[in-house]
Amino acid sequence: MQWGDEGIAQTKSVIQAGYAFSLSDQSRAELKVHWHEGWLDSDQRLAPAGLPALGIGAIMPEDSRQKLHTHSNRIQLDAALDWEGWTDHRMRFEVSVAEDKMLDAWWAFNIDLLTLEPLPFMRRYSGELGFIDPEASRTIRSVVFQDQWSARPDLDLTLGVRYDAYSDVGDNVSPRLAAVWRVTDQHVLKAQVASAFFPPSLLQRHIQSFLPVIETARDPETTRTAELAYIFRRADTVGRASAYYSRLYDLITASGSSWVNLGEARTQGVELEWLQAFGRRFKLQANLSYADTLNYETGGPIPGAANWLGNLSLFYYLAPDVLLAGRWNHVGDRARER
Repeated sequence: MQWGDEGIAQTKSVIQAGYAFSLSDQSRAELKVHWHEGWLDSDQRLAPAGLPALGIGAIMPEDSRQKLHTHSNRIQLDAALDWEGWTDHRMRFEVSVAEDKMLDAWWAFNIDLLTLEPLPFMRRYSGELGFIDPEASRTIRSVVFQDQWSARPDLDLTLGVRYDAYSDVGDNVSPRLAAVWRVTDQHVLKAQVASAFFPPSLLQRHIQSFLPVIETARDPETTRTAELAYIFRRADTVGRASAYYSRLYDLITASGSSWVNLGEARTQGVELEWLQAFGRRFKLQANLSYADTLNYETGGPIPGAANWLGNLSLFYYLAPDVLLAGRWNHVGDRARER
């Protein structure tokens, strides 16, 4: 990528392997290993000529520009056990261990970061003048338990709990309770209350800079959600209508060149989905959702959130091994940062 190009290039290499086997008539186990290596390169225009370097330095005779490069990897080991030893119960245990590591990272500017004076070329910075700790890494340990209980032939109750421990952001317990009531063969009701844990990424957590305009998200994002859904099914049709309410704590969001924790927010909305088959060859899939968000810190919507989202997809099977597809996607206006 040459200086002056605009864009982001991302490359990934992934290797996965797994082995599933039966331990008895009532239990089954699965082992997995996952290896991931990724590269990200970006080149962007930060500001037009005539403005101060990074907003606080000398006036730039040319556009301010930034290049960024990261090279990271992840290795993960998973083990799972499914057990049906109790009547009407299906239990699942999962254990996971992973390590994320930054292998190389640098950024480049046509600006001297020490003097904030313009440069006629792009200068690369890493180490103490880089944007991320060059030794950034984390270990992750997770344990999951879930019990699906068929309380009646038409009613399933699921209780689950997940424990996550991150070496750089701490630990968290996330419970989940769900119910599925099959009113008839065609009509199903679902309800769920759950808590979730979203830690900042390695970059979001370990970003570093001596520049006052750069901040980092220090805390994990957590959510508590309640959801109610209705599902209609028949041979050629599936319809779904759902409503949800979520409370978000320490929401992680982009703010200029930084990631910050917003504090407390909430989002609530509805979603409609429809899948219709016309014979064996033609299918239509559509969904429409509306979300109302509120950032309690500002009294306005969550920055970057869109109220309306819509998708319409058409699928035509020209032959058993040939599929033609078309898709229309709509994203409403996104809320701006206040």
